[in-house]
Amino acid sequence: MELFSACHEFRHSVGFISELSLALADRLEQGTALRFIRDDVFADNELDDLLPGIIDAAIEGDIGNVPLARSVLHKFRKNGLVKEKLASSLSGYLEAEDYYVYMRVAELLLELDYFDLKAVFVSKCKESRNEDVVEVYDFFADEFKAAGL
Repeated sequence: MELFSACHEFRHSVGFISELSLALADRLEQGTALRFIRDDVFADNELDDLLPGIIDAAIEGDIGNVPLARSVLHKFRKNGLVKEKLASSLSGYLEAEDYYVYMRVAELLLELDYFDLKAVFVSKCKESRNEDVVEVYDFFADEFKAAGL
């Protein structure tokens, strides 16, 4: 009962979204913040503030929190804000041409099933001269082809 009361008080505190955003940025608190977000309901303006941290956790977060961050994004995937925020942050992740980041992006895009974002990703992979990037595309090629890409 005390935990429920504490969660309720936290949810209605001033600066709640700011505190959650800070927790998302802290690798030690990230999992707790993601579970809290997964288990609650948010207005669009609140979700808009939280999405950059959730997306970052899903792509570059602690390996133990990546599945949790993906589940949060999947929960809210029908909200246009998720696709919008992911699209706007995608180019930053893809510029790095880092194998680990490309693997996480590919997994996330396949899970969320945003066709146009997958198309951008596949195009970037096919155009790359970086062997690591090409390797990521090759690894997921069958899944991308099955999706019509």
